[in-house]
Amino acid sequence: MIGRSGNARRRRESTFARARAPHGHKPIVIEGVTDYLRRTSINPRPTPSMLKEDTFRSRQDTSRDAKQKLLERFRSAAEDPVAQKRKAERAVIAQAREARLAQKAAEQERLAAIEREKQELIAAENRRIAEEEEARRAAAEAVRRQSQPKPVSINAAAHALASLMSNGGARKAPAAANNRDPERKTA
Repeated sequence: MIGRSGNARRRRESTFARARAPHGHKPIVIEGVTDYLRRTSINPRPTPSMLKEDTFRSRQDTSRDAKQKLLERFRSAAEDPVAQKRKAERAVIAQAREARLAQKAAEQERLAAIEREKQELIAAENRRIAEEEEARRAAAEAVRRQSQPKPVSINAAAHALASLMSNGGARKAPAAANNRDPERKTA
């Protein structure tokens, strides 16, 4: 039972906080604020920030001073000779890069122009070959048409045969049978 009573006391101390009473009186027991009292003290000691007079004007002045210090720091960094040297080096590098890019773009444009000329020449050659092939085909077709006999219509042939028979066998070709010259007579 002894162990049990010791545990109960510890539990009770964890749930109850004991604070010092003013002027040496018995301690005041406050329930459920043990952690709060551990983090804070009942009689806080004044800190330097508590001793300052904190007014709107003082906060404005502090803010303005902090901004001025920050601005001075950046100005001094901008005027730093080492930073200016680095900036100049970066500018030279950027100019060199721009020159290389411009040269590369000019070279690509030149190569593209050469390629366009090459494609135009190939297209012109293909057109010339196609025209020659078309001319050859047209000439071959003309030769083929000239070598074939001209077709005579069935009506014209029947009429020529009928006229031969009616003339008593004379060898006279009718005008309809001879399409080239209707006045020409064959003997």
